[in-house]
Amino acid sequence: MPEMLGPHSEVPMTEEQLSWVVAAIEVGDIFTPIPCALLADRFGRKPVLLSTGPCYLVAWLVILETRSVPGLYLARFIQGMAIGITYSVLPIYLGEIASPKYRGSLGILDIYSWYLGVFFEYSIGPFLSYNAVMWASLAEAEGALRWLRGGADGAAEMEEVLQEVKLAREGASLRCGVWTELMGTRKGLSSLGLAAAVLLSCLMGGLSTLLSYTSLVFSPGQEVLCSIVLGVLLLLTVPLFGRLFDCWGRRPVYLLSSAICCVCALIIGN
Repeated sequence: MPEMLGPHSEVPMTEEQLSWVVAAIEVGDIFTPIPCALLADRFGRKPVLLSTGPCYLVAWLVILETRSVPGLYLARFIQGMAIGITYSVLPIYLGEIASPKYRGSLGILDIYSWYLGVFFEYSIGPFLSYNAVMWASLAEAEGALRWLRGGADGAAEMEEVLQEVKLAREGASLRCGVWTELMGTRKGLSSLGLAAAVLLSCLMGGLSTLLSYTSLVFSPGQEVLCSIVLGVLLLLTVPLFGRLFDCWGRRPVYLLSSAICCVCALIIGN
């Protein structure tokens, strides 16, 4: 970020514009969860998840080709839309194909992949230029995308699970009052409120802001090392809590995580 605000930035911008570049990804993921959930019932979970690949490809092409702040707004907005699809559909997909014993471990794979990317960015980002991503082969990236879209679903799914998923999808397609059922019953409202509270606590914890402004939060001269240490801590804690999900259950781990975040926020605030 200091380089983007500096006089030699390849995309000159003000602090206010930089804050909107950071926030654009959060704006984008507002618009996709509800539509993609409906599309997942109509076309299936996997096709909707695979549609995020072209979204990310388009976003990075915009970043590579543009040298303007509006172009970065657009790219980050598209990335946010793709993230909204992933966060909405992937838990449903994993819940259908995985046994309860392994759902916690599988459920953290997307978060672990995200933090692995953050660690990779913190480790080599300060030493590379804006165009360094072009060193990768775009043709190979497109080939990988075609392979993913045409690959097999996996041989680990049992016939019984497939039958249950089929019946669940047929039942969902026949119900026209899903939203009425969700909003019109006490149990539905309770579940919706609980999910919203958990998500709100995650967002209000400030992790996304900290990850975006890491280079500005830490002391000058130590921001690179501190960022790498933060990335390592993220990589170490995700597998630990994934294991605790399976052993202790979701609710106790959420409460423990919330308590730790509360203590850390109080320490930072004071």
